[in-house]
Amino acid sequence: MKFNDIAVFQPNVLHRTKEGYLEGRIRVTGAGVFTYMTGNGKVRRLRTVEEVGKPESYYTLNGQPVTRRHPAESVDPENAKKLSVGYCMNDAYFDGLNLWITIRVTDAETIKDIESGELAAVSCGGEFTVYAQSGNWQGSDYDEIATDIKYNHLAIVTKGRAGDGVTIQVGDSADIEFFTNKTGESKMVKHFLDGAVFEVDEKVHEALNAAEKAKTEYEAKFNDQADQIEKLKAQVDTQAAEIKKMQDAAVDEAAINERVKEKLAVVSFAKEHGVEFKDEMTVGEIKAAVVAKVSGISLEGKSEAYRDAAYDSAVAMVSKAPAKKAANPLAGQFQDAADENDPEKAYQAMKAKTYNIKKEG
Repeated sequence: MKFNDIAVFQPNVLHRTKEGYLEGRIRVTGAGVFTYMTGNGKVRRLRTVEEVGKPESYYTLNGQPVTRRHPAESVDPENAKKLSVGYCMNDAYFDGLNLWITIRVTDAETIKDIESGELAAVSCGGEFTVYAQSGNWQGSDYDEIATDIKYNHLAIVTKGRAGDGVTIQVGDSADIEFFTNKTGESKMVKHFLDGAVFEVDEKVHEALNAAEKAKTEYEAKFNDQADQIEKLKAQVDTQAAEIKKMQDAAVDEAAINERVKEKLAVVSFAKEHGVEFKDEMTVGEIKAAVVAKVSGISLEGKSEAYRDAAYDSAVAMVSKAPAKKAANPLAGQFQDAADENDPEKAYQAMKAKTYNIKKEG
């Protein structure tokens, strides 16, 4: 989340250098409770001593560009030349409560407006993480806590209402208490927008706040719908994965059935033709045994394709072999009977052998 808040330093801190630049060491921010105007109204954010005093936080202000008011985007190498009117030195220092740094303003128009009082405040721009947590810090209530503070630039902005003797204000919250007309006598109020302060009619101020609130609600609704879309996509992906899983399982089951069918056929053929094999042998091993039995060919070291072709050839060869005639169990008896010279004796002998009849008389 981006931020801008307020701190104050004494007048006449900035002085002209021999080149004509404005330079001075100023207090730019500090620990404390700062009031922000958001789409939901005023929010009081605490920045603790521990967070503001982290070297990894305040060191990020070193060398950052000084801008004329807050730009619409963060300052980076693509826009720094256009937006910069000066720069921060490399001497950021935390005194236990406040953050100090030396700045140098180099742009002639900005220098003129600072000296005339048109621009009389500085505001740190950067980002922090906000957590919703209420409490009280040294007598000041707060609604949120800001952490992980990182600075991007330091803006020269319009002065706020800080009281007599204060010509420059510093900070990054553009603290709403400095910019709100509290007298009740005037209908004009200060409106804070993207780091800049505008004096507008009270009704315009309220309308702008309502528009900001509506925008925030719309964005929240949009984000919620986007989340719902992502959830639906996730459900579709899950269902597609389940369908794919079931399809793969069906393919696997069909393949298993084919393999079982093939092995049964090979085993049946091997048994039919007296091929010796063991139950734990694979289909390929049984096929090799069949080929060795039928064709006398060893398939050791041969590829699976070669083995299958040799097996099919062996099956075809056995299938085309002429069938042997079954032996006649009476062939020998008929032969013995045919050896007799006397046909009658031969017939009687055949009957006697066949039916085991003994001739009487």
